Amino acid sequence: LQMPIVTLQTSQFGYNDERYWQVTVDVSNNIPQLIDAEVQCTFTNGGRPVKDAYFTATAIQPGEHVMSEVLGPATTTFVDGVTCRVLNPIR
Repeated sequence: LQMPIVTLQTSQFGYNDERYWQVTVDVSNNIPQLIDAEVQCTFTNGGRPVKDAYFTATAIQPGEHVMSEVLGPATTTFVDGVTCRVLNPIR
């Protein structure tokens, strides 16, 4: 089995004090060279996309974890889920 270049984990889906939906993403570099990573998070309502949001991390060191909050739409839009995926790098 080949280790993926990037590992993505998400946590803490909810909303912030400014009343925007958000999710915490944690991107890990699994290879012995610098990488840039791009993540797309799709906020959904009943399985239907509401908004796409993106996170880009540059020059991630080998073995490094980079965490960030990814903001979605305002809470005036109902959101009941979020799915995130790595867009780049892909081997």
